[in-house]
Amino acid sequence: MNKRILLIDDEPALVRIVERFAKWHKWPLETVHYPFSESPFRQDNGADMVICDGLDRKWEEVYSEALKANPKTYFVVFSGDYDIISRAKENGIVAVQKEPTIFSEQINEMIGSYLKTQE
Repeated sequence: MNKRILLIDDEPALVRIVERFAKWHKWPLETVHYPFSESPFRQDNGADMVICDGLDRKWEEVYSEALKANPKTYFVVFSGDYDIISRAKENGIVAVQKEPTIFSEQINEMIGSYLKTQE
């Protein structure tokens, strides 16, 4: 399985937790800290799945870039901000209310579910 999964977040502590789970499960996870100096989306090989924090309402820019590189990208927005969640859902994007105490478990469940559908 050659899937490219990106986790984009601006909180290093949460990223480290998810990275540990991904390594343990042998998931093809790449982490990108926001803000990034150059786009993590390559025109020749966009991401298959992007899990993105709300990024202080900058997630829409990331979403647009992801779709330009790969129109079939499965995009998920996580946020504790209800307005971000509502806007994402209005645009047909998978959006999940971030629960700080179980955030890494939420992400792991999303990645696991996505990969099972790709088998």
